[in-house]
Amino acid sequence: MNFTRRQRLSKLPSLAILVLTGFSLLSFVGMMMGVFSIFSHFQLYLAIAWLCATLLLALVSKLRRFFWHPNQVLFGGILLLLGHVAAISSLWLADPQPDLANPTELDIVWFNSHHQEAGIADLERMLQSDPPDVIALAEVGLGQRIDLPGFDYIWRSNRASGLMITSRYPIENERIESSVKGARDQLVVDIVVDRRRFKFVAVHFRKPYESEHRDEFLAVARIVAPVEHAIVAGDFNTTPWSAHFRQFCASADLRHARKGFGLQNSFGLSRWQIAPIPIDHLLYKGDIALTAFESLPWMHSDHRPVRGSFLLGMPRGRQAQGDF
Repeated sequence: MNFTRRQRLSKLPSLAILVLTGFSLLSFVGMMMGVFSIFSHFQLYLAIAWLCATLLLALVSKLRRFFWHPNQVLFGGILLLLGHVAAISSLWLADPQPDLANPTELDIVWFNSHHQEAGIADLERMLQSDPPDVIALAEVGLGQRIDLPGFDYIWRSNRASGLMITSRYPIENERIESSVKGARDQLVVDIVVDRRRFKFVAVHFRKPYESEHRDEFLAVARIVAPVEHAIVAGDFNTTPWSAHFRQFCASADLRHARKGFGLQNSFGLSRWQIAPIPIDHLLYKGDIALTAFESLPWMHSDHRPVRGSFLLGMPRGRQAQGDF
């Protein structure tokens, strides 16, 4: 190997560390600024990269020779690693839950079926032994139904690839929200459970590099912010660390169900679920408490269903005349 080629190869470790540092810094900026929010999605994989890099620097003396100040590089790498670990660890810190008197239990499942009839069938089989009370779906055809007994209430968007809500409990005040030009439909309904009423919103936002992504967050925030009790379920196409997601939760006073239950990755690239990240969420506010959250097994989709168990404690409405 000639001297020139050896010189070029000697710059590769420094270049790799420089690129990795740039991605890490952009991921932290993306937690505060929406324009860089896509970089915030990869906290887990940046943490793994820095763990490998710092271990190599600490254990392989030949590698340290490529850096003028290897100890400073090692120290910086450890700091960035700790930053990513702190961001990830926040998902294990549960939000405080309200004290509720005589609450009503409610189970909700969200699933982006990705146009997969087989995925819907898998979900139906899985839920037969323990069906939830509400199922919301994305990317379903106009003729798609959920073949479970008791789900008598259905509301859906009128697109070939749209959203659907199916419920055991009455659905009222249904509407399709598509006020943002170029945005996808979002479904907004009232669900009445044991005379307790709350707003339920099913969403499927565009990808974070599309201009409508931010506008969809703002549009749904305007719906949910003035509502006292609400649950939002959907494929947000963004992780809990992104600026758009964090600002949305803050502006609408929403808590997200993943907190206290860890990563629960729900989307992976292709049918092999490569590099999974948590982008399917259940959010809630008001006199609603969370008791459980989980990502269900992978099915015939690039998404996993997510399931949340809630307690509803809002005041009961008046009984209908026929209930006396």
